[in-house]
Amino acid sequence: MKRLRTMFVPTILMFLIYVFFYWGNMDNLSHCISGEYKFGYWFTFALFLMNLLHWGTSWTINCFNKISDKIYIASLICITVLLVLLKDWDWNHNEALLARWFSLRLVAMYFPFYVLGICCKKWESFFHKIINNEYVVALMIIVFSAGLLKQNGGFYFGTLMGVVGIFLLYRLVFLYQDVFSEKTKVGRQLCIIGRNTLPIYLIHYFFFLGLKLPEVGINIDMHTQWGILTIVASFLTLLIVYGSLGITKLLSLSKPLSQILIGVK
Repeated sequence: MKRLRTMFVPTILMFLIYVFFYWGNMDNLSHCISGEYKFGYWFTFALFLMNLLHWGTSWTINCFNKISDKIYIASLICITVLLVLLKDWDWNHNEALLARWFSLRLVAMYFPFYVLGICCKKWESFFHKIINNEYVVALMIIVFSAGLLKQNGGFYFGTLMGVVGIFLLYRLVFLYQDVFSEKTKVGRQLCIIGRNTLPIYLIHYFFFLGLKLPEVGINIDMHTQWGILTIVASFLTLLIVYGSLGITKLLSLSKPLSQILIGVK
């Protein structure tokens, strides 16, 4: 119920407002709804569905007594496999109907990361042993570096690269946790952003409407001018993130408006 109020309702409302702002009318609403990426608002929509799957699994398992964590995780892994199988069937035999209307392909793609997060939380000490193993880290770096050279790897390759990338990012933050703690300026800013990821996500698309820079994409070569592209992208990212935080502060002046639009009381 909480996710419905704090995530799903704000996603639907901000999606409708953004569609109106983008087109100037609601004539293209059905086209935007039936698109797999929901006109940009796919992530919180897919995340809400993943939360429903998690809640449904937990509720079902809680109906039985003395269910171990291993059985609980095994159930989530089985759901992950079933989602992938259903995604493949839908894509090949159902004209991707479930992918378009319910973002099934995206749910199947990101649910493994959702389950991975639960596993890491339940067996945190074991996970830390893995990320502190220098040989495992070296192997992950090699795999990730080799993967960057490959193009169009597909669904399963993308999932593998995502898992390895998360592993290496966690390793980086774990090693330099003093730098990223709230005691430092960088850490404090990251904590502010981290606590406001949902409002930032829901608001940031509106900034895209006023920051369309087609000339940048045309005149910068990604392969030979990646340094300039990184600088431009970093500047725009900071502008959008802190602009979204500013809008969040303005909306917080009205608690009811803040709650229904960005899920913040």
